[in-house]
Amino acid sequence: MSDQMVLVNFFTPVGRVASSWRMPGSRAEDLYGLDLPLELARMAEDAKLHALFFADVLSFERTGPNPDLTGYEPLTLMSALAGLTKNIGLIATASTTYNAPYNLARMLNQIDHLSKGRAGWNIVTSWTGEENFDTALPPKEERYARADEFVRLCKALWDCWSDDAVIVDRANGIWADLNRIRKVTEHGEHFRAEGPFLVPRSPQGWPLMVQAGQSEEGQLFAAQHAELVFTAKSELSLAQEFYASLKGKVEAAGRKRSDLVICPGVIPIIADTDAEAEELANEMANLINIEVEIPELESSLGDIKLDDLDPDEVVPLERLDASTDKNSRFENYRRLVAEQDYTLRQLLAFRNRSGGHGSVAGTVNTVADYMEQWFRSGACDGFAIAPSYIPQGFHDVCYKLIPELQNRGLFRTEYVEGTLRDNLGISRPDNVFRN
Repeated sequence: MSDQMVLVNFFTPVGRVASSWRMPGSRAEDLYGLDLPLELARMAEDAKLHALFFADVLSFERTGPNPDLTGYEPLTLMSALAGLTKNIGLIATASTTYNAPYNLARMLNQIDHLSKGRAGWNIVTSWTGEENFDTALPPKEERYARADEFVRLCKALWDCWSDDAVIVDRANGIWADLNRIRKVTEHGEHFRAEGPFLVPRSPQGWPLMVQAGQSEEGQLFAAQHAELVFTAKSELSLAQEFYASLKGKVEAAGRKRSDLVICPGVIPIIADTDAEAEELANEMANLINIEVEIPELESSLGDIKLDDLDPDEVVPLERLDASTDKNSRFENYRRLVAEQDYTLRQLLAFRNRSGGHGSVAGTVNTVADYMEQWFRSGACDGFAIAPSYIPQGFHDVCYKLIPELQNRGLFRTEYVEGTLRDNLGISRPDNVFRN
């Protein structure tokens, strides 16, 4: 474990707190243009954050449009930002269920070239959105088997070219040595692409491999493939258990513990005093639209029924146990009901404020204390910071919180020259190609 944190910005153009787009000055009017994400990216780069992480949403699920439920398309956004930033990593979410390996591998490889080695791929199997694609959503266990094959094929395609295949021999008219470019010969149950790949191997060899599953299947997949894992843990003890479990699985897979970086999400709400920060958190919570939030909570918990409950009634535990899909954040909510008798309104407020991630409201010192405790107690290697509201909430992170972490020696003050992997201390993968 490094003595300094890895810090990634969970890109939230209107803020991670679901109702924060209703705050004055939220910039909700500026969505989908480039000015807003570029401004946030440059703030993040000023703060020396390691990367911007772009999540993705593939359907409205069970509600209408809402700016915290829709989002920028990640690959096009990171392509635009690649030429307008210099050092910060750019991590895009892309599904193994709704994409073809060759096309996605080609786009990610190209972005890694365009950004001079700053691209990352957040690998997801998806759990919604099938109505928008000509592909039925497979059962969960099949989705991970499919994802494993998908990722292995992408790696084989990225390795089609030897690192020294491009020779630019002007005298003899040879740009690339065909003897150092091969086809892919592995054909799986779900995918087939022979290549050879059209694009030379990129600065990082492969984009940084990122994953966010917390289930047993997700952890096993991450142990095989991931180099950075995002996780949603709202309690220190749960984060410590997850950290130890996943690091152990990484070792069992024949890798070093340091080959994988674990970053739980944290949503800081910063003010001059702890009391003012709580007031700000309550102000955002009071903006909840219950009619919108209940269907979203029902869907995220596995299509359970909650809309017949009084908002101030304790949620019956058997309702949660009836879930058809106990996804990665399910246990976070179940524990609140089982151990703290949460009402429906409290669950909605919890989801609005944190979405299952850690949330801390207070002064810069209070937030830094929270992060330092988690970091030093074996709960994480760093954090995915999701600012509560935009733009002021992110400004406070970059220009107040980060300097405090730097003063404590917990975060770096400058970028390392090189790629995203270089900045994370993660080695460039060897090419399996051999002459």
